[in-house]
Amino acid sequence: MGSYIATVKNFANSDGRVRRKDFWLFWFVHYGICYLILFLGELIQDDHALIAVYLSLSFIPALASIVRRLHDTNRSGWSMLVVLIPFVGVLIGLMLLVEQGSPGDNDYGPDPKGVMDLTHPV
Repeated sequence: MGSYIATVKNFANSDGRVRRKDFWLFWFVHYGICYLILFLGELIQDDHALIAVYLSLSFIPALASIVRRLHDTNRSGWSMLVVLIPFVGVLIGLMLLVEQGSPGDNDYGPDPKGVMDLTHPV
C-alpha cells in the first residue's frame, strides 16, 4: 500500500525513476481498488459511475508511474507509445516494463535501489 500512496502523492511528477517492485505494487493495489469499486458498484446497482470517477482520478498517477518505470530502464516516456503497434505492441510494452532497471545513475536520475555505478567512479 505504501508504493501506491507514494505514487499517488507524487502524481504529477514523471521525473526520476521507480523500481520494479514499487511499480508493480502500485499496479497490484490499483487493480485491487478497481475490482473493489466494481464489486461495490454492483451491490448498489451503480451504472459504473464510481469506477469511471476513480479511473479518471487515477489516470495521471498511473501514466506518471509508467513513465518513471521506463526512465529506470533508461528509456524515454515516449517509449510507451510502442503499445500502439498492432498485435505485438502490448507484449513489447510489457517486456519494457518488466525489464531490470539500468544500474547506477542514468539520463533520468540516480538509481532508486541506491546501487553505485562502479564503471564511472566519482
